[in-house]
Amino acid sequence: MEIKVNVWRQQSRPGAGYTVYGLCEASNASKGEEFWLFGPLIPLDRALSVHMQVNFMMRSCADREIADGRGGTCRENFDVFLQQETRRSDMDATEVPQIEARSTFT
Repeated sequence: MEIKVNVWRQQSRPGAGYTVYGLCEASNASKGEEFWLFGPLIPLDRALSVHMQVNFMMRSCADREIADGRGGTCRENFDVFLQQETRRSDMDATEVPQIEARSTFT
């Protein structure tokens, strides 16, 4: 498994009030590659809880296969990994355990 970082493109619209990232690497899905998107560290200070909202959109595999004509495999799921750290440099991608998705989105 190869973990890739910094392959996401920021696609936010000015004034939207939220950040949008995009990735289109469907042709590489069969190689077992992982595409990680790291968010900014959130200073907790005296916070008792943190709430995170993730909105996502995925093309269906059927739509992708018709559009690009290559067939192959397609993943329609994603995993969320949350870790409390003191510094960003504490996060070593080679030590991150694999977290299996609990749901498949179709």
